[in-house]
Amino acid sequence: MSLVGAFAASHAPGITGRPSLPPASESEPIFSAYDDLRSRLEAARPDVLIVVSPEHWANFFLNNMPSFCIGIADEFSGPTDEKFVNISRRSLRGDARLARALAEGIAKDVDLSTSEEMAFDHGVMLPLHLLRTELPVTPIIVNCLAACPRRSTAATPSALRSGALWTLGRSGSRSSRRAGFRTGRRCRSRDR
Repeated sequence: MSLVGAFAASHAPGITGRPSLPPASESEPIFSAYDDLRSRLEAARPDVLIVVSPEHWANFFLNNMPSFCIGIADEFSGPTDEKFVNISRRSLRGDARLARALAEGIAKDVDLSTSEEMAFDHGVMLPLHLLRTELPVTPIIVNCLAACPRRSTAATPSALRSGALWTLGRSGSRSSRRAGFRTGRRCRSRDR
């Protein structure tokens, strides 16, 4: 499998849940950055999108909070918090075969969990909603700071083109009317 693009995007719930609250000068850069990101994703032409996101109590709780969990299914649904983020619940295609191959590779280096019944919250759904992508998704829920080893992709189909999307949630001002938009000043599309 070749990695044809690596991207990062905010998943702060206020982006779609309260889009009219902040001034346009703060919200427009976020939507513009998502437009740029969508263009870059389309130009990379991945066959599948590996989405890395933290957990927000949609699948796990404190008594069972794995550091890493890969969703293994051919279909997922979300968001579980649709009213909070003002995004309609829908189904998304998954890639169970790819997810199993990634799980086998990653499990050689880290304590990994898998889930065949994973639901998506805003951490996954908000970026996918704004990117308007219909690509199959392989989710990796991460509840710690670490990097997945590159060699874990060795067991995956070599002809497959993948994109990776890390979703971030630093709103900077969680309790204000601008929650979810403060990072917009720094949310610019950059080629690196």
